[in-house]
Amino acid sequence: MLKAHLLGAPIFTWDDAPLPIIAGSPRLCSLLSYLLLHPNERHTRSKLAGLLWPDAPEAAARQNLSAQLWRLHKVLKACAGDASIIAGDKHEIWVAAPQLVWSDAAALEQASTALAQASDRTALDAIRAVLALYRGDPLQGLDDEWCAPHHERLRQLQMHALDALAERYLALGDARVALEMTAALVNLEPLYEDAHHRLIRLHVATGHLEEARRCYQHYCHLWKTELGAPPSPRMVALAQEHALTTEHARLDAATRRDLRLLTHIVRAFDDIPTDAGGPDDLPEVSQARDDMRRQCASYAARLGNVFKERHAYPQALAYFQLALDALSGLPPIADTLRQALAIRRRCDEIHDLGSSRRLQAANLRCIETIAARLADPNDILDATLRRMWFEAGRGRYPKALEVARRIEAEGLDRYTREAQALAYRVMAVIEQESGDMRSAIRHAGAAIRLDEGLGNTLGVVAGLTTLAAAYIAQGNYAEARSHAERARSLYDAQVPMVIQARLLGVLGLAQLRTGALKAAGDQIQAAIRLARALGDNDTELWATRMLCELHLQQGEADAARTLAHSCFQAAMRQKNILVAAQSAITLAHASLAKSDYAQAAQWAKMARRCAYAGHLWRYRLQALVREGEATLAMRYRRRAAALAHAAKRAHERRDQLLEEAGEIAALCARCGALSER
Repeated sequence: MLKAHLLGAPIFTWDDAPLPIIAGSPRLCSLLSYLLLHPNERHTRSKLAGLLWPDAPEAAARQNLSAQLWRLHKVLKACAGDASIIAGDKHEIWVAAPQLVWSDAAALEQASTALAQASDRTALDAIRAVLALYRGDPLQGLDDEWCAPHHERLRQLQMHALDALAERYLALGDARVALEMTAALVNLEPLYEDAHHRLIRLHVATGHLEEARRCYQHYCHLWKTELGAPPSPRMVALAQEHALTTEHARLDAATRRDLRLLTHIVRAFDDIPTDAGGPDDLPEVSQARDDMRRQCASYAARLGNVFKERHAYPQALAYFQLALDALSGLPPIADTLRQALAIRRRCDEIHDLGSSRRLQAANLRCIETIAARLADPNDILDATLRRMWFEAGRGRYPKALEVARRIEAEGLDRYTREAQALAYRVMAVIEQESGDMRSAIRHAGAAIRLDEGLGNTLGVVAGLTTLAAAYIAQGNYAEARSHAERARSLYDAQVPMVIQARLLGVLGLAQLRTGALKAAGDQIQAAIRLARALGDNDTELWATRMLCELHLQQGEADAARTLAHSCFQAAMRQKNILVAAQSAITLAHASLAKSDYAQAAQWAKMARRCAYAGHLWRYRLQALVREGEATLAMRYRRRAAALAHAAKRAHERRDQLLEEAGEIAALCARCGALSER
């Protein structure tokens, strides 16, 4: 009997002896595979020739087909003797002796059909034996176009059969075999959430709690890397029910009780229709449905806050999404919209910390839509400021500054004082990063005055941090350190970690500039630890880049280069143009310290490209200086002079007091002195 194993790389045997001639010829293998997948059909020679040699002229393709059929007939005749397995005439080819042929693909199709009627253990075991024949992707190694639909069809048959078989064994009380079938299903289709859910439940049921935790972590990793999404609400509910994560295990008893209660609500929520009910619904039924949605939204939002405070962001996002799903089924009255807006603002903060720009963009559009529907000026301003911050995070500083100028031109008097202070704070940060230090100092000062009047310590600390950063950029290190230390004296346990990390970084930078290297190192390392614990990728990169500067000042150029290169690569992956430009400048500086002038020039050019892409004129100026120094060291005096004067003109055009002014003047003087010789 001819056996065709097609569920994997095709293997052909006759009475269990391999047929190497077929296996060694891709065209012969493809032809026989196609014929055996259609054992009850007759195929025209033209069709087969077109399938196997689609790019060849028809006459050549038919000639190739005839040659392969002759080879196939010769191989099979040596095995079957006078029995004709494959037959044909001038026009058609077909399987002439299907009784002499067996294929695992046909067995899988028969097993899938039989599964609908199978109920006893013997029948299920027989089907299970067939599914065990699946070795990998069907027709693996054949790249013909005709293979694609068969590959997907057979894969789907295997997937549905494993799924159904696991449920049948579970119904019979055999959790071990159900677990085996479900694990095979997860391997076959890693993005099938139902399989992950059942696999974890079965591990818990069989007492394998550590394996259940490992499976949940694997699921979370898959969803994050492959889909860019957090775990679904029902998966989070399953995890918290059995304390599968350290975040759930650390919760206090009261919150654990709330979580158990929410588990039941989550399960019930899956059965709530998404529509508001038909016209025949009784008012009491409709009201009960809406009440359940409100209850679900309230619990889920509260638990989302719990996990957000613990920096367990995937769990927090899952609960927030559950709350939003519940609210979406309620009438869009003002209270419902405000609840949704509050939740989406928290999601925006999480996406911003993790640099999840795609998810942040989608969530931000929802914030803007809800704010427009509520028509509250303060909500609209909040949405506008979030848009401005988002654009800056993507390196689109001109667009962010355009929004800032428009807000200022329209006037902030019509907003609450809290909203005005927030607007000034956000504008100051973006202006400081983009190089407009005068505006940054003016707006940071305005925000501090408003926050002091409101008694908002958090706002004052944030404003002082930005003010200190702007003074560092101006070279006024004593003033910067004074503001940073004042901010440090004000903050307490209530100050968010993100503000603490930024402040420690700014304080470390001020100490670095004044030569207090040990104190600077302690502050910068503390900022990195805080940012890492918080999951704030941007702040961690920013502080790590400052650590590179510290290595440079300590004479550790190799360590600075290694760390700066790592920062640059991470910044490019995250599309953080600001840190990419800063890291490239540091790499140029470190290369200069190692007398690697050609490499320094290359990194300076890279920094210029990054700065140009992000419209970061100050870092473009720094890059010009570094490139000028490298070029001068290589004795290209005319080129160095051109770069020096380009930096000088850029500085004069902006009319900004900057710490780089001394370096620009020194480079111009060196170029001038050399040209006079």
